[in-house]
Amino acid sequence: MVRSASSVLFLLGFSFVLFGCGGASSDSTPVPAPPVVNTANQWTWESGTSDPPAGIGQSGVYGTIGVAAATNVPGARGSGAGWADASGNLWLYGGYGLDSRAIAPGALGDVWKYDIASSQWIWMAGADSINAPASYGMLGVASATNVPGARSNFEHWVDKSGNLWVFGGAGIVEGGGEGGLGDLWEFVPGTTKWTWVAGSGGPFPASQYGILGVAAPGNIPGFREGGITWTDAAGKLWLFGGYGETAPGGPDTEDVLNDLWVFDPATTLWTWRGGTGNGNVAGVYGTLGTASSANLPGGRSGAQGWTDASGNTWLFGGFGYDAQGNRSGLNDLWELNPISLEWTWVSGSNTVDAAGNYGTQGTASATSVPGARSEAVTWTDNTGKLWLMGGQRYDASGAVGDLGDLWSFDPATKLWTWAGGSTSVNGAGVYGTLGTPSAANGPAARTDAVSMTDSTGNLWLFGGYAANSAGPDNIALNDLWKYQP
Repeated sequence: MVRSASSVLFLLGFSFVLFGCGGASSDSTPVPAPPVVNTANQWTWESGTSDPPAGIGQSGVYGTIGVAAATNVPGARGSGAGWADASGNLWLYGGYGLDSRAIAPGALGDVWKYDIASSQWIWMAGADSINAPASYGMLGVASATNVPGARSNFEHWVDKSGNLWVFGGAGIVEGGGEGGLGDLWEFVPGTTKWTWVAGSGGPFPASQYGILGVAAPGNIPGFREGGITWTDAAGKLWLFGGYGETAPGGPDTEDVLNDLWVFDPATTLWTWRGGTGNGNVAGVYGTLGTASSANLPGGRSGAQGWTDASGNTWLFGGFGYDAQGNRSGLNDLWELNPISLEWTWVSGSNTVDAAGNYGTQGTASATSVPGARSEAVTWTDNTGKLWLMGGQRYDASGAVGDLGDLWSFDPATKLWTWAGGSTSVNGAGVYGTLGTPSAANGPAARTDAVSMTDSTGNLWLFGGYAANSAGPDNIALNDLWKYQP
């Protein structure tokens, strides 16, 4: 969802001694260089609390808008958006959690920046209280008074300019009141202004599909949560599936979806490009490893998605329908060709609730595969590998709970590697010393966290919901972690 440049990031938490300063040494024996410390594959706790208040989580400390301070920190939350700008700073928007008062959790509409150079948070925009309503302004016109309102579980993209795009989710409509949303917004970090770009400002809009493959002003994906998103080489925004509205009628008509959409910022038009206009559809898997126009992942929400260096889209898991029409946790991995729009079932099971097969940590294997899960976090590193952490469903033994395992997938070899973290559910975090990487460190098991990748390829993790003694997903977190692949 950072201290000067990458050299300082690498040196976090280490001390160095300079030998041989001054004149020539009387001893001709060469002075050994200080050892090079390898922090690869290590977690560093960078910010936030390691011990959230029992039963609720940590409140936000907002300070003054636009001003960095060592005491500033976003409140505990999950289901928000995170991204990195062109300068490598990290950004955070919205979610469901705690504001500055922490009386009760609610939907958030605040925008934060984390300055890696100073390791400080800056409150940049939005309200410092929960459940702030939207203010749309004029369609297509940026304004300092425009806000999409507090919302969570929305879809989001980051374009080539580092701007954030937000669609749908559950939140607070204009004038107050909660509802499912189907509106599209753009946020420009340089101006900290929002623009309402498309879609309805009303609650629970239904999808308007139009004609398959034809852009039209009336086309719009309806309200949805938990779809996967990606941006193609031309800057277009893509959306697949989620939990949402296929027909008018409000919450009682919601389904898990497998429709495919694309939005063109140049024309501000949506196009329905694939999948069905119906909800709750079983998957058509075909033959493992073989692309086909007949293949189609089943309807699902809370899945994980990536785009690789070749522009192919990858889809993993979620909560939805298998080949037999059973609905539960999934661990299937799919690849979508961006030209033919054909799906290939690549790995995992075509049935629900498959347990993970971890194999040997750090070793890629044809038999290794993450277990069924939803609401995990994902990254893509600088080498093109896909990363996956946490989520909720099943561990290696089939037990239900929050996961803290870390995986990488290599699109070139099509192999999974268990990179770290516990193979069991509801594991506790090991925070170590703030700012100091360690092989012993690791975040607690969690779901609905926020992920970002900085300009040097480090993976960042913020917040989410963790299990506690009262049950899974009961404590919201506001800890910030860095992982160096």
